Amino acid sequence: HVLASHQPGQIAGTGHWKLEIGNWKLENGIWLGVPRFQFPISNFQFRVSRPRWVHHSVMRDIVLVAAAYLLGSVPFGLLIARVQGGVDLRRVGSGNIGATNVLRAVGKGAAALTLLGDMGKGAAAVGLGRWLGVSPTVLALIALAAVAGHLFPVFGGFRGGKGVATTLGVVLAAMPVVGALLLLLWLLVAAAWRYSSLAALVASAAMPVLAWLVDGRPAMLGLSGTLFLVVLLRHRENIARLWKGTEGKIGQRVKTSNGHTVK
Repeated sequence: HVLASHQPGQIAGTGHWKLEIGNWKLENGIWLGVPRFQFPISNFQFRVSRPRWVHHSVMRDIVLVAAAYLLGSVPFGLLIARVQGGVDLRRVGSGNIGATNVLRAVGKGAAALTLLGDMGKGAAAVGLGRWLGVSPTVLALIALAAVAGHLFPVFGGFRGGKGVATTLGVVLAAMPVVGALLLLLWLLVAAAWRYSSLAALVASAAMPVLAWLVDGRPAMLGLSGTLFLVVLLRHRENIARLWKGTEGKIGQRVKTSNGHTVK
């Protein structure tokens, strides 16, 4: 908004007047070295709103959320396994399109690329929102949209993964310290027990607590709690197998659709 005002009964140049545009002020004709100037003026106060086309923040936020979903829908695991190993991940191992199943079905290199891709798409979506200065609430919506895209990808027949890597990516971009702590916790649990699902469950359970202790923003607390529930629900079968002792470990050998056995 633009706010201009002048003291009653005086004219510019002889009395005190000022023009305010946001945080910038023009008083008595002096503004960032602009030469003084005078013009008749009476007592007035008016506001000038920005043109309608400038009020774009809502549309921008909608576009960012939609773009985050589309970016999250890119099935890196499915594509990488098909290109590098000729494997249809949905017919191998757990049937999941995430990095853990890629590791079992194709190998370490393909799994690393999948992990980077799934994390990167979440981090990129949230990072763009932060760069554009969206509010914490919109940032949380962008993060959820990216994870939803991975869970229900429009480019993969709405049959996606479990969202762990993409969740880690969005948290790293939205709350870097919390994301780094979650990554460290995941690595420690995975190294100790060799269960990817257990590491994901422990890290996701710690996420709301860490968000509360480290970040504290209500929107980020809501995001953390929602993502924890998503990870928990997507791992129902894994929890049952962990309880029975039949859950597959990281690096366990599986037989692919073309008959090869890989680790």
